[in-house]
Amino acid sequence: SRKKQNILKKFGWGNNRVLIMTREHQKIYGIHFFVMSLPKIIKEEPQTRIIIANKGPLEDELKETVAGLDLNNFVRFIGYVPNNELAYYLNAADIYVTTSITDGSSLSLLEAMACEMPVIVSDVPANCEWVKDGENGYIVPRKKVKPISEKILYLLNDKTTSDRMGKLNSNIVRERADWDKNYLLLEAVYQEMAKK
Repeated sequence: SRKKQNILKKFGWGNNRVLIMTREHQKIYGIHFFVMSLPKIIKEEPQTRIIIANKGPLEDELKETVAGLDLNNFVRFIGYVPNNELAYYLNAADIYVTTSITDGSSLSLLEAMACEMPVIVSDVPANCEWVKDGENGYIVPRKKVKPISEKILYLLNDKTTSDRMGKLNSNIVRERADWDKNYLLLEAVYQEMAKK
């Protein structure tokens, strides 16, 4: 899509596959487990790139970990993104990942699903309300690194499954999301989608 090309060009990423994580940089969101899964992904699929959005108390620590793993050329920290611009970045990505340790219903998960993305989520009950393992995404156990990289690699290598999950997710959000509560945010997502 046009949006996707704009962002990838801005980052100097050509036809790369892109993973995105948008959670606040706090311990409860388990971003560290996602970061630790990246070396195996990059080793097997070196064309993969990663967008980490948002900010938080663990930001410096996460950046140090990425640097320590020698992944600075693959990971882009983009900081806090206003809600009305988030769809722009979600539409640039291929897979949405959230590895939270504890969580309520995640609006960023719904936004990613609305953008026709396959999702990989941790097994917190709120995620399991939206994701059926193997159907519209994959559910991975909390605080485990290996299953994250395995499921991401599987989706990177299976475009048919990835596309099927993404389309299903868009339908699920249209049918089930709390439109009164999330209307403005999801409307922004759909406006971005319409520009594709």
